[in-house]
Amino acid sequence: MGDYGEYLARGILQEKGYIIMEQNFRTRYGELDLVAGDGETLVFIEVKTRTGQSFGSGAAALTRTKQRHMIRAALNYLFRKGYHDRPCRFDLLDLRLDKKGKLLCYQLLRNAFMLERGKNC
Repeated sequence: MGDYGEYLARGILQEKGYIIMEQNFRTRYGELDLVAGDGETLVFIEVKTRTGQSFGSGAAALTRTKQRHMIRAALNYLFRKGYHDRPCRFDLLDLRLDKKGKLLCYQLLRNAFMLERGKNC
């Protein structure tokens, strides 16, 4: 389900003008589902795919712990790729599918969370 959701997510984001740069970037801190460019901004995107409400919304799944893992993975990505002065943000793409896998709706949350000095890492 996650791979299919990321496949759908790539299409949605590309329609919105994002340039997909990486998928499933793995670090010891966790995985970044998608990394994309949105103009000059580098965007780290968490994709949540649901077929019902039993697991809650994608935003509810973006816990403080998950945010810390994303931040650490993003810092690792920036260091490894040499992007030292590029503006960044964290987005969440929440996908809702029917039982057969048809996309019903989605919600893109830009700046799903912000870095708070001393609180995120």
